[in-house]
Amino acid sequence: MKTLYLILFLIISNSAVCQIKKWEISNENASKSNTVEINYKSLSIGKNIVIKTCVSCHGNKIDGNGLMKSTSLISDSFNKQSDGMIFTKISEGRELMPSFKGMLKEEEIWSVINYLRALYNPSLIPPPKDVSMDVELNEEIKSITAFIYTKSDTAKIPLKDVDIHFYVKRQFGLMNIGEANNLTKENGRVTVSIPDNIIGDDMGNIQILVKIENSIEFKNTEKSFTKPWGEALKTDDKWYDKNSLWGTSAKTPVWLLMLIIGISSIVFACLTYVFFIIYKIKKSSEIYLN
Repeated sequence: MKTLYLILFLIISNSAVCQIKKWEISNENASKSNTVEINYKSLSIGKNIVIKTCVSCHGNKIDGNGLMKSTSLISDSFNKQSDGMIFTKISEGRELMPSFKGMLKEEEIWSVINYLRALYNPSLIPPPKDVSMDVELNEEIKSITAFIYTKSDTAKIPLKDVDIHFYVKRQFGLMNIGEANNLTKENGRVTVSIPDNIIGDDMGNIQILVKIENSIEFKNTEKSFTKPWGEALKTDDKWYDKNSLWGTSAKTPVWLLMLIIGISSIVFACLTYVFFIIYKIKKSSEIYLN
């Protein structure tokens, strides 16, 4: 047993030492320059990579409070490093920090660095653009098409690769429909279909939301409308009572009734016994004091 404790101690100590040991970067690597400009495209690419690969260890706020204690990527000490130093660390990795050289292209790693710099210094982020959105509905096949564009004096200019989020509003939140990323095509349009069997209100109405949200490049935009594209909510009392725990014995299984009665009886008996013991203790104390 002592041997096992010693092995565990050595493993933990070794891991701790590896994490606090200074990470040596050569002058050649530290002097590398970022070849990717800070713009909407690189910030979006960097943001997506950080969300997918970094937050699990570095935390949702990338402040080092993830699944394990790690480096804060928004601290002063981290951002005092050169782009080349950060690039090398992401590329090569060390111990618990994996190497991303085989997973990410160089341009993607530089984009990650751009995004981290922008989080630390938001003034680097270009101001979001105004954008317009039209929503087209197809009643026959129950589909929604979002058309994203900017306006000129004479025409609507479609925008490509804008990520649109489609939701159906539920009682306790929003249900996502479509893909995780619904990107507009060359014509500025993207279409999703409403799934079958979505429960609506008693008339089958559902509230649909179309959003541009959390975008670095564009301002938040939202449109909402209600359509009878769902299934009507069943509120028939007979159907409801038949499936309820408090239904009559004719509708509720006997074993379920006996289980509920048995549990209630045991709880009542326990409470009665507790109160009886408290009463006895009180009486005993009165006799002792007298």
